[in-house]
Amino acid sequence: CDQQGPSYLVAVDRRTGEQRWKTPRQSKRASYSTPCVYQVPGRPAELIFTEWKQGITGLDPVTGQVRWEIGCFGKESERAIASPIIVGDVIFGTCGFATGDKHCVAVKPGDAGDKIEVKELFRIEKTAPHLPTPIAFNSRLFLWTEKGIVSSVKLESGEVVTTKRIGGSYSASPICIDGKLYGISDGGEVVVLKADDSLEELARNSLDEPCQATPAVSGGRLFLRTMSQLLSVGGGP
Repeated sequence: CDQQGPSYLVAVDRRTGEQRWKTPRQSKRASYSTPCVYQVPGRPAELIFTEWKQGITGLDPVTGQVRWEIGCFGKESERAIASPIIVGDVIFGTCGFATGDKHCVAVKPGDAGDKIEVKELFRIEKTAPHLPTPIAFNSRLFLWTEKGIVSSVKLESGEVVTTKRIGGSYSASPICIDGKLYGISDGGEVVVLKADDSLEELARNSLDEPCQATPAVSGGRLFLRTMSQLLSVGGGP
């Protein structure tokens, strides 16, 4: 709970609702990113959180103890909205401000031990998103900004290979299905791009209603939630 007031991270027993641990945070500004689990061979699992003041944090999910932290973001006016993602043993976190600086930072925690060193591998700022969460496919990281600019980035170096303006404004995060990127604009337009350096536009269809929800996929169906409807596309009977 990163908020304008006393902030903290809390875990509860999923069966009883009993609080298991509570870890204070330094933040005084709300964040909206969703944590994820970092689990690589040879080390215990860690919960990953992003927030402007404390940057990217790795937490013990059993005890709530902070295992490592790297302050890699910027000013107090920024906030983390897009969620962190993990590709292999690298963590990508984003933070920024709607009309100001934005950062997408790649970090790699060192070997587990009493003191874990965290290395910043690279950062992307010119084409970093503030609202939509980045997504990785094959050897590329795709950044789809809230202003309708999409970039293909080399995962190993952070080099921006291709940038393409597709138009529209975006709050929902893109998803990737069968090598295709699907993004839904705030106006309800579904844009489909090839998930490679060409970023070739494959389709563009209107839902005829505003949409700010990230699409979901299950059982061969694509689920789209607009302001008043839940739509199911594809799949069998």
